[in-house]
Parts: sequence; C-alpha cells; structure tokens
Amino acid sequence: MDDQALIDRVDRLCRDTLVPIVRSWPEHDRTCRPLIEALARENLFGLALPEAYGGAGQLDRYSHLLCLLRERFGYHEPLIDTHFAIQGLGTSAILRMGSDDQHARYLPGLTSGSMLFSFALTEPHSGSDVLGMKTRARRDGEDWIINGSKMFISGAPDADVYITFARTGGEEDRRAVTAFLIEKDTPGFTARGDIHLQAPHAIGYLDFDECRVSDRQRLGESGDGLRASLGTLEIFRPSVGAATVGMARRALDLALDVAKSRQAFGAPLAALPGIRLKLGRMAALVAGGAALVARAAQLRDAGQRTVVEGAIAKAFATEAALEVIHDSQQIHGGRGVIVGQEIEALVRAARPTTIYEGASEVQRSIIGRAEARRGEAGGARGLTAPPPGKLGDLLGAVRASYEAWLASAAGGQSDDPAFHVRLAESAMAIEAAETVADGDARMWLALAAARTLAGDIQRTGSRVSTATLGDAAAGLGASEDAIALRLADSLL
Repeated sequence: MDDQALIDRVDRLCRDTLVPIVRSWPEHDRTCRPLIEALARENLFGLALPEAYGGAGQLDRYSHLLCLLRERFGYHEPLIDTHFAIQGLGTSAILRMGSDDQHARYLPGLTSGSMLFSFALTEPHSGSDVLGMKTRARRDGEDWIINGSKMFISGAPDADVYITFARTGGEEDRRAVTAFLIEKDTPGFTARGDIHLQAPHAIGYLDFDECRVSDRQRLGESGDGLRASLGTLEIFRPSVGAATVGMARRALDLALDVAKSRQAFGAPLAALPGIRLKLGRMAALVAGGAALVARAAQLRDAGQRTVVEGAIAKAFATEAALEVIHDSQQIHGGRGVIVGQEIEALVRAARPTTIYEGASEVQRSIIGRAEARRGEAGGARGLTAPPPGKLGDLLGAVRASYEAWLASAAGGQSDDPAFHVRLAESAMAIEAAETVADGDARMWLALAAARTLAGDIQRTGSRVSTATLGDAAAGLGASEDAIALRLADSLL
C-alpha cells in the first residue's frame, strides 16, 4: 500500500470509527481499550513489525510509517495519537533489543491489542536528566531486586508491561543503567494514576519496593539501558513533531473556515490583512515542520544516527505548531476560548509536546553542543546544491554567514551553553528553509532564517558581518509579509 492509500485509509478509519470511540469514552485519564482494539484490528500497531508476530513486515520503514500515522492521528484527534504512541514507546526497545523469547512473549500482544505497554524512564526528580535517576536494581542470584519510583509514566496504571530503567552500577558509574520488563502483577511493584493533566490521558506513578524480577526480564545486556532508552527517544522525538504537525494542519484548516465564514466590518474576516498575514505565516511554519520530520524519519530508516536531526525536528515542529494553534485560536476570537471547542482542545493537547520526551531547552542543548563540536572540527553541513536564482543566493548567504559565525567562536564561545542556545535557534530556522520544498513557504522560511541568524549573531556579540544577509534578502525582491500574503491568498 502506497503512502496516499494508507493516508486515505487512516483518515476514513478516524472519521468513521476512532474519533467516535474517543468522543464516547468517559474516562480520558484511563486507557481506552476499545480504541486500542480498533487500532489493532486494522493492524496499525503491526505495520512495521515482523510478520512472524502478526505484523506487515515493513521494518525498513518504521520511522516513516510512525510519523505518517502520528500526523494523521494528530490531525483528527490527539488522544488517538497518544494511545498509539504510548504503545510504540513501550515496545520499540523490545523490537530492537529483545531476545527471541521476549519477542514471542510480547510482540503478538502488541499487534493483537491484547497487551498494553509503557515506557518508564522519568522520575520525580529527573526527567530529561536521565543520568539523575535514583531507581536502583541489585543482583541477587538469578534475580534482580528493584527499589525506587517513577513519575509521569504514560499508560499507568493500565499497562500490562512497563519497560523500566534502573541504575545497576555504583555512585561513580552513573551510566550503568539496565532495562527491565516489569509485568503488572509482579510482587513489590505498584502502578497508580492520580496525575490529572490539562489534556487528560492515562498517566501516573510506579513504585518499586524490593521488587524481585528474574534475569529473564532484563532487556538487553546489563548496563545497556541507556542505549535502550535514548535509542527509543531518538526514534520517537521526530514522531512527536509529526503529531503536532497534524494538530497544526487541523488548526490551520479551522482558522481558514472561520476566516472565510465569519463576517467583520461588512466583509469576511479573511479580508483583513492582519488575518491573512497570520494564515500565510501559519502555512509556512507547518511546511517547515513537516519537512524536518520527514527528513529525520528518512535518515533514520536509512540506518543513520539522527540525534541532531531528531532534536531539530521535534523542537522546530512542536514550537511551530504551538504558534500555529495559538494563532488559530486568536482568529477564532471569543469562541476560541470556550472550553470544549475543538481549537481550545487543540491548545491543551499541543502544549505538553514541547516538554515531554526531552523539553525544547534540552533539544537546543543537544543541537547547540553538536554544532559547536562540528565548528571545532571543521565539518560540513547544509545543502549540497542550493536552488538556482535569488532564493539560492539567499540560502547560500545564510549558510555561509552561519558557518562563519560558527568558525569565529571556535576555542572561545563554543564552550558557552548560552551560545549553544543561539546556535540551535539559528540552525533550526536555517535547516527548515533548506529542507522544505521550493515555493513560497521556502522563501518565507529563508527570510525568517536570515532574520533569526542576524539577530543571534548580534545577541552573541560576534563581529561577523550580517551585511550579506541583508543584501541577499533584499535581492529576493519580496518581504516576509508580502510572501505571507501570497501564501494566504493561495489558501483562500
């Protein structure tokens, strides 16, 4: 099945089956098993799983399919996406690192929808700081004894299996972390809910009190838990961006409906330049986020590491989506803040995406540190062949100015965490413009990247000239606002 056929199939399924299930489910802070069962009947959990366990065998397209499905679920109903993503988070490491026995025990339960899974990494005092975890496991013969607690665990208290991470080394070896598969009825283990979010879903706490598990429940090698946890996050971070791209597309469609149908001052709301500027900008941001997500998924499926690309995709797409959704709410006017309106629900659903699976500040740190190291080493990045014409000139000037700024910091500012933040901001803006397809959205993103870069160069006190950026932007022959209006006109 090609991508468009799959999209059409998923859209029909959402409209006809999945959305009605969610809307009729009274307990949004508990797992909706009828939704899980409906997803499983369509084999959507198994598209990228081995055929031996009920899947469709498309393992080489795991990241692409994950992002495609999450975008469509995010568009139709974010709670569908949440249920789908939790199952993937809880099984990705099993698929990649599990033994044959673990595959046989757990993967059929995923594809059939008969088992619920959860990813248990976060603790009360350590979220993105994985090395700060305090949960410990000690060896006792053929078993392990686990003590500690977890918090903000999506899927709790309903999951049947929790991939749990615990420290198994001494104080001096914080990287010695091991992953375990904890089943819900294990003695000494308790899962509880009682965390109430602005966009509710099943989420809670895990407690381990002398919890004894067999060594057969260890996932991967002892001390290999960071590879299991960080590898899962590397795969799933772009897919968070994909889900928010779907939410942003929906918010843009809702805004267009309001702008065309609502009358103000004797004309449609869309006649107001301020509204059209918002709509055009929203369209460009959606296009940029979608392009970065697609790139990260493609590279991951090709077998490349995507730590930086995944961080860029998640940070840019989620933050862009928040801007788009809030602008849509603004266009809705007073109706946009009525509890229960679709745009109001989207605002609540999108807000946590810049926090979980690595907050935006953490993503900026990842990007900035990596770029600073590249600057020290002199490595290349960016377009190998910019498009012809004035747009290519602008993209080339932006990349050249960025590289000059990066090189000028070598041996000095390159070690400054605050400088890393500015590097990351510019890198995200530039790579969105470099990655998106040709058209007005790319022109708008290129001008926005030039503006962002010029500001970051000035904020860091660099002596690198920004004159070429201004000249190249002027040479494009159109301003950000003019291009935004063109984008809006094409939508309307």
